[in-house]
Amino acid sequence: MPEIAPLTLLSAQKVAELIENDALPIKLCIKLSDKASNQVLAVFYDNYGDLNERTWKTIYLSGMFAPSVLDLGGVPIGWNELPACQSGTYTRFKLGHRHRTEREEEVVSEAALLFRVLNETSWDHLTGLDWSGRRRLKWYSAATMLSSFPSLTTLNVANQQVPSRAVPKIASNCPQLRHLNISETGIQNIGPLERLEHLEVLIMHNLDVESGVDALKSLRKLRVLDMSTSELTHTLPALFVVEQSRNGAAASPWRELRSIDIGGLEMSPEAMRTIIRAHPKLGEILILDNTASRVVMEQHHLWPGLQVLGEIDLLKRYLALDRPAFLLAILESMQNSTHLLTPEHRYDLLKISLKVSRKYAKVDEQLMEISSELTEQLWEDTSRKLSNAEFQRAVGMLLDIADQIERDQDTDQHIWPILACENVLERYADPVRLGRAALRILRESFATYMICNRIVLHLMRTMSSQQIKQLQVHVGHFRAMFSALEEFADLEMKPNVRCLVFLIEAVANADTSLVTAILAFGGLGRFAKVLVVCDSDQECEQAALRMTRQLFTRRFGKGEIPKLSDQLYHVLAKLMVRDISSHEGLSVSYMCVHTLLAASAFPRMWDSPHLINIADKAIVRLVANYPPSANIGIGCDELCRRIEWCLEERNFGSRLMFALWNVLMGLTTVPEFKEKYDASNVKQLVEEIACGIIELEGSEKIVKMAQSIVTFRDSNPSTYPSSI
Repeated sequence: MPEIAPLTLLSAQKVAELIENDALPIKLCIKLSDKASNQVLAVFYDNYGDLNERTWKTIYLSGMFAPSVLDLGGVPIGWNELPACQSGTYTRFKLGHRHRTEREEEVVSEAALLFRVLNETSWDHLTGLDWSGRRRLKWYSAATMLSSFPSLTTLNVANQQVPSRAVPKIASNCPQLRHLNISETGIQNIGPLERLEHLEVLIMHNLDVESGVDALKSLRKLRVLDMSTSELTHTLPALFVVEQSRNGAAASPWRELRSIDIGGLEMSPEAMRTIIRAHPKLGEILILDNTASRVVMEQHHLWPGLQVLGEIDLLKRYLALDRPAFLLAILESMQNSTHLLTPEHRYDLLKISLKVSRKYAKVDEQLMEISSELTEQLWEDTSRKLSNAEFQRAVGMLLDIADQIERDQDTDQHIWPILACENVLERYADPVRLGRAALRILRESFATYMICNRIVLHLMRTMSSQQIKQLQVHVGHFRAMFSALEEFADLEMKPNVRCLVFLIEAVANADTSLVTAILAFGGLGRFAKVLVVCDSDQECEQAALRMTRQLFTRRFGKGEIPKLSDQLYHVLAKLMVRDISSHEGLSVSYMCVHTLLAASAFPRMWDSPHLINIADKAIVRLVANYPPSANIGIGCDELCRRIEWCLEERNFGSRLMFALWNVLMGLTTVPEFKEKYDASNVKQLVEEIACGIIELEGSEKIVKMAQSIVTFRDSNPSTYPSSI
């Protein structure tokens, strides 16, 4: 193995080069940090499948760098794989919140399996252990197994259901502890902690302590004490003061105390004065009570080194400490005063609100809502002043938040106006990710369509076909789009209709195979509704017509004749009017021709003189300029059969009858027609057309048609008798 210099970042690809046979999965990322000679090896794994055996070579790789911390970051390891971790040189070990055993049914008994392995190996070098998280562990057994770590100085069991009866085991098995976090563990008796004479940091946030509080007085080396939101209000003054000094001043059992967090506790002014006078070395007090805050400010002169944290600094601190209740209280207090902040603090608050939204998107809806509202409030002005790199990170965080929002939550209403801001659409460098997020919201929530319109319209106009393909639109998206399209057309919500029409057209053009999906979801009928709604929006109407053309070509190219609605008759009319003067549209007009000829499928069309006139113009122009079978899309026999259907009605007027005659005359010049139809077939059709003409009222077209029939008869004397 070659010697490697310390690295600040080692990618998965680089690690794979160092390990023979490319042992690392693609999504496994190794991060190394050598800041202050405190190297860290962290493993992040996105795929929750089991890691293969060779992957654990990455753990041995740590010996090349001698890292002091191993953070598995939620890697789903099995208990029998833990010995591989033991071989490293690190002194701190963190399983991570997502840790699980190989089989789900083993979760309840995880502790027994886990600690059996730990007990069978030597962990003398381990000084830090992080088992925080919301996993179900048998903590009495776990506390017993802590004897496997004789050098342990740091233990974090926050958010675990640790029973009070496990506390004596923790105290006796870890006598060297200097840092202990028992926040939100459910421990009610902390008396046994008096044995931890070396303890310097005690974090007991949100702990409902019923007994043993006086034991804390024995911890004479405490430098940091966090009792925020714990049920200790009535005992605090007595706890902090145990004796009087020679001059009568209050003295504390914790002479070395530098930091105290009593946030969320109600303190009387006198109690607060008593506490702060007893600790002249205090450099930091974290409080949220306004009365207590005023007392601290009054007594500020007593502590030359006291750091007074502003709201922004408090937010940063409580975000790092994972204190959602405190974050909520501070953010609520700042909601109506952001205009008073300096530009730098506004930017800091924007970053914090983004981080809070991302962290608590699926955990705390109230906190998510207020942080999102703050983000929206700050975004428009603050984001314009960010550098491109800062701006990309900020939008990336917004998209991370959107990724976490669950389908039925209402919190997305605060995220999407921000993403639809003009500066996001102009400056964000990853349109594909932005588009995917918008598509997901379009699929999942009608409430956000209005917000997403700007995003979708902008992206559809600026993205390349390749980028649109990368959006990975699938049938599920189309199903939702067409359901929404029909609903918005019924409600005449034109902006929403416009958004969806452009989206569907752009996606269908990028991937023509999706046109079949459009047909499957009734695309023809739904686009007909769009055309009725968007008569006044020429751009939207033309987009809908273009999509209808594609759909007609795909559908009628198979010779199918669906039963169409009145609205779709008007779509046909618009298509023919548009295409008659355009060579490009002739193939589509042919589709319209044999749709029109299928009169038995939709006889109502002939109630409209306007549509009959369009049919006449379309058919006459086509037959006059192009062989009818050239692009007709169906065989001559099918076309003749449709002519027969039309003749059966006998009430279509002279225009259509003349058009039918012209179609028939065109067919007689096509070799395919001559091969399939003998003289008797043609004679029958001609006779039926002639009979139809005789029944019509006189007109110039009848004269022209009669002349055409005579000419046809004279040129085919052996086939057609003079009686015609």
